[in-house]
Amino acid sequence: MLLIFKTNVQCRADVELLQPYLDLQVGCSCWHFDLEDCDKILRVEVKNELLLGIVPLLKSQGFYCEELED
Repeated sequence: MLLIFKTNVQCRADVELLQPYLDLQVGCSCWHFDLEDCDKILRVEVKNELLLGIVPLLKSQGFYCEELED
């Protein structure tokens, strides 16, 4: 299942800050930021329908994060 989030992550340094948390939460190869998109999209591949706390994780690091509906 692919989850898609709108964020305010702006640059590679922000991604590097979040990397250890996302790697621990969902795995090293299961997430990707599209910083070229106007919504700074985060895509997360999960094996079940659990949200896995992505929104609270980013918010705890000072970032905006909202899940987008299909």
